[in-house]
Amino acid sequence: MTEALLRNRIFFNDVLIVTYPIMATSIKKNGIEKRKSERIYELKNALAYAKAIVNTIREPLVVLYPKLTISSANKAFYKTFKTDAEEAIGRHLYEIGNKQFDIPLLKKLLQEILSKKRKFNDFEIENNFISIGHKVLILNAQKLKIAGKDDQMILLAIEDITEKRSLEKKVEVEKNTVVEQKHSLDLAQQKVDFITITSHELKTPATCIKAYTQLLQMEFAPNANAETKALLTNMNTQMDNLTYLIDNLLETTEIKGGKLYAINQV
Repeated sequence: MTEALLRNRIFFNDVLIVTYPIMATSIKKNGIEKRKSERIYELKNALAYAKAIVNTIREPLVVLYPKLTISSANKAFYKTFKTDAEEAIGRHLYEIGNKQFDIPLLKKLLQEILSKKRKFNDFEIENNFISIGHKVLILNAQKLKIAGKDDQMILLAIEDITEKRSLEKKVEVEKNTVVEQKHSLDLAQQKVDFITITSHELKTPATCIKAYTQLLQMEFAPNANAETKALLTNMNTQMDNLTYLIDNLLETTEIKGGKLYAINQV
């Protein structure tokens, strides 16, 4: 299109005024650039907002990409596993922190996510980590698909349940202790019941034997020889001892740790 066709001729008070219209193509181009700039600004704000949210999460989060190298992580991850972005970013998860994540089963699970599954939940590992000591961790992983990328990201969330498991073990130990104590007390009570019943059952025949012994003494002792008298006297004395034991059996025992101990000697 020539300049003659683009310009407009206008006469005002016999003065020729030549005007050129704004090119439509130029306006459209400027509009697209403006929208692009606005979109980039919005995306940058959204990214900053997302990073701020992730960094406030108390559980460690790490993004693996590509091929299980660390793309990013939150503050909780660096703090928990005593590492930093300089050491972690761009390296394989298994290499950081003196290879404390070099756990064969974890490798297998992450590889399965890349090849077959999309996620795994509540995978528990217990390990003696070099930098942080003994830990029990719950892992959750989710595969993230990114448009235009062949490699897929994995979002790995880690929850430290070491203290929780420790408390659960203590509760279990205390529970077992209570059960054992109850069992011991039940046994002790059975022993006390047995002794109570036995003492009452023995008291009647012992009383009868005591009476028969006294009758024998009254009948035969006056005319008996010295040996017979001694035997009858000893029999009577032993029956007194037996009656004493029966009458005081419960009073002369106490329970310690589910066992009966004599506290008086007869």
